[in-house]
Amino acid sequence: GAPYYVFTNGAQALMPEAMRDFRNSSRFRTASARAARLHERAGYFVPQDSYQFYVGPAFSGSPPHYHADAWNALAHGRKRWFLYPPDHALYTAQPTYAFLEGGGMADARARKGAGRPLECVQEAGDVMFVPDFWGHMILNLRESVGIAGEWETQYWFH
Repeated sequence: GAPYYVFTNGAQALMPEAMRDFRNSSRFRTASARAARLHERAGYFVPQDSYQFYVGPAFSGSPPHYHADAWNALAHGRKRWFLYPPDHALYTAQPTYAFLEGGGMADARARKGAGRPLECVQEAGDVMFVPDFWGHMILNLRESVGIAGEWETQYWFH
C-alpha cells in the first residue's frame, strides 16, 4: 500500500513550545502578517487551534483536494506540489503516488478539460500559500515534517 502521511489538527495543543518557536520565526511572521492583513480586509480569520502538524516519508503525500486559503510551512524535507485553478480542481481519496502512477492525472485532466497543473518544489524553510479552492496534490520527495493552517471566512458560517 501507499506510505502513510500523518496530518493532524491541534498542533498548538500537541507541541506548544514548538508552535511558539515556529510562530516567532521571522519567515513565518513576515508571511503570516502579510496574509493576515489581506484576510482581515476580506472577513477571514485564523482560529487559534487550527494549526496542523504533518509528517510523512518519501512518496507519501496528500491526494488531490481543495479547501479555503491555506499555508504550509515545511520544516524538514522536500515536496512537489501540483496546483489547479478552482474551475479544474478535483477531489479524490486515491493515494498521491497511486494517482500519479496509475494515470489518474491524465484522466482527471481529460474529465475536467484542464491542461497540465502548475508545479513547484517546496524546500525546507519555504512557506507555501494555496488560494481559496485551488486544487492541489502533494508528493513528498523526501521525508517531510511541517506545520500548516487554513484561514476560515466568517461568511461561511452565516
